[in-house]
Amino acid sequence: MAATAQDILEQVLEKGEFVQEGKWSSGLIDAEKAKATATTDLRYGQILDKSGKDGPIIDLIYEVPGETGDFPGSPYIYFKILEEADPSPETIKHLRSLIWNQGHVPTLWIVTPTRVLIYDSFARPQKEDDEKSHLLEELRQIGGQIRLYDEFYKKNFDNGDFWQSKYGKQIDNQQRVDLAMLKDLTATKMC
Repeated sequence: MAATAQDILEQVLEKGEFVQEGKWSSGLIDAEKAKATATTDLRYGQILDKSGKDGPIIDLIYEVPGETGDFPGSPYIYFKILEEADPSPETIKHLRSLIWNQGHVPTLWIVTPTRVLIYDSFARPQKEDDEKSHLLEELRQIGGQIRLYDEFYKKNFDNGDFWQSKYGKQIDNQQRVDLAMLKDLTATKMC
């Protein structure tokens, strides 16, 4: 029986230690359940809104838990499940654009039945972008299993080591939507 994108997501969450012994770690947020919590909805409502027939724009959020538990943590990952093995470049561009416009989370993980595409979601989308533009890594299914590189384990997001990895160093937070808009305004003012 072929794996579904949900199967692959479950493998990634377990291998990456986002889920241990069947329990979700604190910081892993289901998009559907998040709408019912006012504080989570305030932080992510724009990205949790329904996007037509496909449901929420994203399916899961991972944020590094806050120091005290009274305050939310820092968001690091948006997970999107797509049941098509090879999503179209237009689908990927559209998702990346929506995520970039929100400007909160550095990585977008698109999970399909055969692979996981991990994108720099701070990278400003361009018209000429294709599926490979701003792709940090593509994790492929081999023998029904996804191999998750050490850099993508939960602990590396929690302790900040991700930013020292080759993947973290590729993320240019100077392209975030807020900074890009300021640059655009400054350029307009100089004209």
